[in-house]
Amino acid sequence: MKKILTTLICICMILTLSTACDSKTNNKKSTKMKTKTEVKKNESGCDVLECIKKVDYKSTKEDIDKLTGKTGVQKQTGTGWTTYSWELNTDDSVEATFYETSKTASISVKFKDVLIKNKKVDFSKAKELKADLSKGEGIEYDDVKERFGGVDGTLIEVSSTSKKYRWVNQKGGYINVTFSNNTGNCTMFIGRF
Repeated sequence: MKKILTTLICICMILTLSTACDSKTNNKKSTKMKTKTEVKKNESGCDVLECIKKVDYKSTKEDIDKLTGKTGVQKQTGTGWTTYSWELNTDDSVEATFYETSKTASISVKFKDVLIKNKKVDFSKAKELKADLSKGEGIEYDDVKERFGGVDGTLIEVSSTSKKYRWVNQKGGYINVTFSNNTGNCTMFIGRF
């Protein structure tokens, strides 16, 4: 009787644990799926990754208001410059700093990296790239793209002098690379990989 009771208790415990584990696994999968498929569009239909492609350093506040369907909110101001922000949804925003004297803007976007996470992004040649940059070699976008697994970077910032792209790998590592508008060469490389 004691053996039967012990066996029954063991079976119940195994069933309970396996059900709990399955439930946690399913919840994790469900959460991951929700995160990747969240709606990124705001009321006007422009998502954060589309918006940055439709602006340039000559864009005005009114241009971005029209593009996003929202009125930019002033965040900061200084001598000769003002920064505005457009909240597209709870996770995504556009931010622009307008410079009075040059009549130009520096425009960037903020979003969760899960939107651009890509298992094909490979940072195994990142240290090599960093070393080549230290030597002063002229490295262009296509070379960086090739070294990072042939995956296009995501445009995250534009200004009168440069464009910045971001790559995110499957593990959540990222690298931001800035390219000069004049030469097309990489001018800055920063990240956690």
